[in-house]
Amino acid sequence: MKLLLLSLTCLSCVSAQYLLAQFPPHLTVSRGENVSLYCNVTGMGVENACTKVAWLHIHPVSGLKVVYPRGQGSMMCLLNIPSAALKDTGRYYCILMEGVMPFPGNGTTLVVSESEHHSPTLDILVPSDIDASRPVPLICQASGLEDLSRAKVDWNVDLWKKNGEDEVHDVQRLNPRILPDIEGVVLSSQVYVPVGIWSAGVEVTCVLTDGKLRIRKSVSSKKGMSSLCLIMTSIIGPVCIILLGAVLMLSILLSRQRRNLSKYSDLHPQIFLD
Repeated sequence: MKLLLLSLTCLSCVSAQYLLAQFPPHLTVSRGENVSLYCNVTGMGVENACTKVAWLHIHPVSGLKVVYPRGQGSMMCLLNIPSAALKDTGRYYCILMEGVMPFPGNGTTLVVSESEHHSPTLDILVPSDIDASRPVPLICQASGLEDLSRAKVDWNVDLWKKNGEDEVHDVQRLNPRILPDIEGVVLSSQVYVPVGIWSAGVEVTCVLTDGKLRIRKSVSSKKGMSSLCLIMTSIIGPVCIILLGAVLMLSILLSRQRRNLSKYSDLHPQIFLD
């Protein structure tokens, strides 16, 4: 394989009669995309050069493959790869077959990778120290967005109001403030929740709309307390286990010490009598 690449490189250097310029020199696409590779043929006495051009595909694993494209132009040769697959990865050379001597181009490296799609995520930041006399500031952060200008963040408060004997569900919208993001990869929205709503444990919901995608995440003072209790339990639990283990070890050591002392007193009763 290395010998073949070296030969193609040497041929491209010595073939001054014809010049085959390939572009782009390097291309990376996701699987399923359409790929177009170009080869411009120039030289003396070249007519309908693309009818004499074949494409050599060198795959790093499977080896060589000759591709004969259809619908060629006169001087600008084109290789179309519809819906590129992983097996299309490799090095491509356009080769002009004029007489006995083949004239290769400079080559194009194509890399086909698995397409990666990351769904946007939402995080709500709640202050650890809340002043009961002031509105509670909450920040909703949306990450993993392809286009920040297309996304929109809204804040809703789920309220249950009494209408006579019945309770009616009502959604109240809050006025958010978009925070600047230096890196341009995270959309941050801040809102101030009235003290009465937050202290009552009403759920406050951040809603992200990105095209047809809609993601919701809610938080409340009750959820915050539950999370705090869970954190305290996770911290205190292991401490209790360690203390319990220490008490058990101490009781075992004291029990052994008492048994040893009892045996010693049986062997030397005179010492204890004195």
